[in-house]
Amino acid sequence: MANVIWKFNLAVKSHQEINLPKGFKILNLQTQFESPTFWAMVDDDPDPNEMQTVRFATFNTGDTYEPLNQMEYVGTYQMSAGNYVYHVFYYIVS
Repeated sequence: MANVIWKFNLAVKSHQEINLPKGFKILNLQTQFESPTFWAMVDDDPDPNEMQTVRFATFNTGDTYEPLNQMEYVGTYQMSAGNYVYHVFYYIVS
């Protein structure tokens, strides 16, 4: 099977869930048009029954949080000309 790259926008909030096809691979995280965005490589014809819920957690620099070693690091992005720096992690819920 072939792969395709999908784009997803994230809200600037601490936690959110997105349904992604099993076997996804996150390629990059950046801001696009002032919105945090990530791109993921997925199967080009995903089975709707093979979707999984993925929770994304966004943290501010310098704050303390739940154990980050239980999550996968996605990337870091900046907003407002670098005045705000956020770090994004994820883990699979189901």
